[in-house]
Amino acid sequence: MGRLHVLAKTATSYHGWGHNALGQLLKAPTTQETTPVSITALPAQTTALFGGAGSMCAIAAGRAWCWAHDATGQLGVRDLLVMPTAASVSDGTAPLSGLTHVAVGGVHSCVASATVVSCAGESSALKLGQSPPADASAVPLPVSLPSATGGPIRGLALGGQFSCALKGADGSREAWCWGTNGAGQLGTGTTTGAGPAKVVGLTDPSALATGREFGCALVGSTPHCWGRNAQGELGRATTSTYEAPGAVVGVSNAIVIATGDAHTCALLSTAEVSCWGHNSIGQLGSGTTGGVSAPAKIPGLTGVTHLGAGPGFTCATVGAAGDVRCWGANDAGQLGNGNTTNQSTPQPTSISGATALALGGGHACALLTGGTVKCWGQNANGQLGDGTRTSSTSGAAVSGLSNATAITAAPVPHFYGQHTCARRSDGSVACWGHNAHGRLMRGESMLIATPTLVNIP
Repeated sequence: MGRLHVLAKTATSYHGWGHNALGQLLKAPTTQETTPVSITALPAQTTALFGGAGSMCAIAAGRAWCWAHDATGQLGVRDLLVMPTAASVSDGTAPLSGLTHVAVGGVHSCVASATVVSCAGESSALKLGQSPPADASAVPLPVSLPSATGGPIRGLALGGQFSCALKGADGSREAWCWGTNGAGQLGTGTTTGAGPAKVVGLTDPSALATGREFGCALVGSTPHCWGRNAQGELGRATTSTYEAPGAVVGVSNAIVIATGDAHTCALLSTAEVSCWGHNSIGQLGSGTTGGVSAPAKIPGLTGVTHLGAGPGFTCATVGAAGDVRCWGANDAGQLGNGNTTNQSTPQPTSISGATALALGGGHACALLTGGTVKCWGQNANGQLGDGTRTSSTSGAAVSGLSNATAITAAPVPHFYGQHTCARRSDGSVACWGHNAHGRLMRGESMLIATPTLVNIP
């Protein structure tokens, strides 16, 4: 017996019922069963069954066989979770092309063509945007965005358990969000989770950014934010949660917004950076570790051209040479400065030539001139893309990727945010790192749906 499923033995056979999204019942499709169904895929001579929250094991002929959920290696089988080199997003048969945007969240990912958003990965709380909700999917499934809104897809932003898309022609752009909404992160004025719903109160937003449980949009040159605000991450000079967007106080010349787990920064038209929110590890770059609920400029940081924020740390590129500076948490070497000491002020790295930044759960990546990508920090799940699982404090080249035009990682804590994607110049997308629930969109998943012999050294 597992958490939400049951396997039972009669005198001559086995039957199962309940939850099956992870393959617990050893049958396809992975749909829930409300009445017992026959289980025929067990090893011969099975004598005992054991269940966990989403995993099952059997004893057969004195050996252990396990299947279903393996997100933390609990099956003891083999490593299907980690994809440490870049490979193309696929529909299960061939690579997808004609893609204009890509974004990754805590446990899911989305891509977009000119008119369609499709998402893959873990699907609880409607984060994949299908109606009715899909089970976890290793191939991108179309999101049920209302066609009546018209206009092209202009951008994507994914949080920990929710997703957003920017849609429409210039002058009439709209933000639409879907998924978990307990903190009002969908921006609909309520806390009810939903399929795609329009964010209220925004007039022609030009950019979106999402944190773990909050969102922001750029309207003109003023950021507007909504959702969880316990750390002041909305920049509205309070720590109250807001279910609808409101203007960030004191910022009227922003050109880029970057959101971390619980902090936010804006690149200003003066090439300076203002930050606000959580600051326990120095992620605001102020030289202190005290959080603020209203924007404050980072002292001495000028000439900034690009900006990225992650869970507890922030990076920027400076000058025409694209030199990377980072600050905040550094326990996994995510600041890229050759050590693992936290820093509350911007620190130089050895990385230059950067034209874009993407910060994830303990790792960071830079898109370099010429279309190559270099990543640094935590690499336990192959999120650096260099073909290894060895962390780096100074940067490692993503293997086999030479024509990237955009990169993305999820700004959520270490347990999530362990995969990375890049869009190529030919309109294809490549992803690498943690593949739980098929979040790499390769048409394959870490779910082990047949009993596999446990590897005991």
